Amino acid sequence: MKATHNKLFSLPVHSWLVVGTAATVFACSGGASNAPSGTAMNGTGGSTMMGGPGSGGSTAGGSASMGGPDMTAGGAPVSMPPPTAMGTPDVGTVAIHQLSNIEYDNTIRDLLGVTMPQPSAGFQPDGIALGFNTIADAQAMNPRSVKDYFEAAQKLVDSAFADPTMLANVVTCQSAGAGDVTCATQIITNFGLHAFRRPLEAWEITQYTKVYSDALTAGEDHNGAIKHVVHTMLSAPQFLYRMEFDPTPTSTEQRPLTSYEIASRLSYMLWSSMPDQSLFDLAASGSLLQLDTLQAQVDRMLQDPKSTTLVTDFAWQWFGALRMKDHDVDATIYPKWNEQLRASMEQEMAMYFDEFIHGGRAYTDILTADVNFVDAPLADLYGMPAPATPGMQRVEFTTDERRGVLGLAGFLTHTSRNNRTAPTIRGKWVLDSLLCQDIEPPANIVIPPLPPIDPTGATTVKDALDMHRNNAACSPCHNLVDPVGLGMEHYDGIGAYRPQYENGKPIDTAGELPGPVAFTDFPDMLQKLSETPGGITGSAAPKIVTCATQKLFTYGLGRAVGPSQSYLDQMTTNWFTQPTVNLSTLIKQLVVNDVFRFRHGTPDPAATP
Repeated sequence: MKATHNKLFSLPVHSWLVVGTAATVFACSGGASNAPSGTAMNGTGGSTMMGGPGSGGSTAGGSASMGGPDMTAGGAPVSMPPPTAMGTPDVGTVAIHQLSNIEYDNTIRDLLGVTMPQPSAGFQPDGIALGFNTIADAQAMNPRSVKDYFEAAQKLVDSAFADPTMLANVVTCQSAGAGDVTCATQIITNFGLHAFRRPLEAWEITQYTKVYSDALTAGEDHNGAIKHVVHTMLSAPQFLYRMEFDPTPTSTEQRPLTSYEIASRLSYMLWSSMPDQSLFDLAASGSLLQLDTLQAQVDRMLQDPKSTTLVTDFAWQWFGALRMKDHDVDATIYPKWNEQLRASMEQEMAMYFDEFIHGGRAYTDILTADVNFVDAPLADLYGMPAPATPGMQRVEFTTDERRGVLGLAGFLTHTSRNNRTAPTIRGKWVLDSLLCQDIEPPANIVIPPLPPIDPTGATTVKDALDMHRNNAACSPCHNLVDPVGLGMEHYDGIGAYRPQYENGKPIDTAGELPGPVAFTDFPDMLQKLSETPGGITGSAAPKIVTCATQKLFTYGLGRAVGPSQSYLDQMTTNWFTQPTVNLSTLIKQLVVNDVFRFRHGTPDPAATP
């Protein structure tokens, strides 16, 4: 590369800051005032600034109340029956979505074929809201992010252009030499389609062709100019954000998503990555807008190894398994603890969740399935016979007291302190993960510390917690979470079963679920949790089913349920009436629902009386 290369690369940083700022404003206001002159902001097939749908994804159609547009098949969206819940159904909207770190890594992997591990290493941690890193409103761009993305893009293009296999993913025509604008335009059009997850607009092709020409003028050869174009694209908001723009940004009239927008919603929910060629082809033909095609794609995509992110990203965030990575354990109190045991616990959680996500097991068994995945260290902790062969083995050991997701050592460990159990933490996670009941202490409350607890002394964790439950400032929260967490007290701080406390005192696991619903012991608590009503009028779905729907909705759409509660209830009811209430069926219920396939703009707050 010529010495002019760094000079050329300095321009996109300044441009990115300008355009990136506009994108941030866009996320808040829904407006689009930064399009080039003559660009129409048309979310149903016209041009859009920085990531609007391309011409291949346009759909026609009007709007109808309650259930969305009444459209026929053959490429156009088909509306679901309207929800029957009280209130006006609202499909809602999603702000532009900055790629999470795992989404960035996976997208780079699939776009360039990059084999280098974790391109996002060194990036700032993802913003987390509602328990997930996919929430659009939780991500924020700042000067350091711009710098990180720009520098990562330069390393990535350097790597790609030095590797013939990776280069073939970018350079899709044989150049006649410097100044071959025809070949450059073909590369820009093809790479842009995949990088921006939709066809480029005419003005974008013109813009990037000029980037190519300017690089030649500055002294680059053909490949150097293309390299500059690719670097610029990988630093652009159109790549770094997932964007859905509305024809009328402040209108609440819902519109169908384009086929390319549907493809991205689907791929980032199931793969945490960009669409593959099959999805691009279906988007181009318009057939991805058909409900049967969407459901068939869910089946296909769940069979792809890339769907393991549903375990390691979705399920692990849902049940807190990511906390295991940095969880501290005092090995002087728990001598069986070591890094191998930590790894075994993480593997078991992944394999347990996989049985429900890919194995087809009914989600209603999540609390009661008497299944574990163990190797020798974990079997020893559990008091089970060691597997006959090395590695993790699936076992059904029915003579112990352990069952369900709440019996996994990984869950019991990351919800403990480093030197003792923490019923308050355990209870809070159960209420949030399984019942979607978020417990937050009141503001400005000074919570007195628990007295020191010596597992071998006279005081138990339950004794100490009584102090908080008897404190008027603490009791509202502790009276909800502690009785649930105390139901798991037979499991110590790393999940080993203990018949009594270390000091010989008996363990009382009787408690109470919200309702109130009393339980006598851990197995009874699991049964009661599985049966707690979901609160949906006319539906027999238990609360754990309703909550699972909410978790997938929140993760998959990247937003809170908000005004779309009636659609959530519709999905839950439809899911629970299926022959098998498994998570793959729930995913299908989401992708064919209007809330996944339609959206609307955001009213201008300034216009509100």
